Amino acid sequence: MKKGKSISFESMHRKSMNDPEFRDLFKKAQNKGRIQQALFDLRKESGVTQEKLAELVGTRQSNISRWEQGLCDGMKLATLERLAAALNCNLDVKFVPKKGRG
Repeated sequence: MKKGKSISFESMHRKSMNDPEFRDLFKKAQNKGRIQQALFDLRKESGVTQEKLAELVGTRQSNISRWEQGLCDGMKLATLERLAAALNCNLDVKFVPKKGRG
């Protein structure tokens, strides 16, 4: 059996990032991951259970679980604001200019 040429993840990632459609999807997934990780970390640091956070936000525990796992798309700003308030923190949304684009 002939061995195929191996390619590193970094090389494949660099090549894929040259595709504008892939790059946009990657950035969206990256942002979603940041939100889900921040929510999980803040909840854990606050010592709040998913059940208690759900009660404070006015939703079900299963929604908190889905949000922390990144299993939902299009979370509304109002939901993020309620989560921030329930976790006693401020919500900071930023617009960051794209690199290398005028």
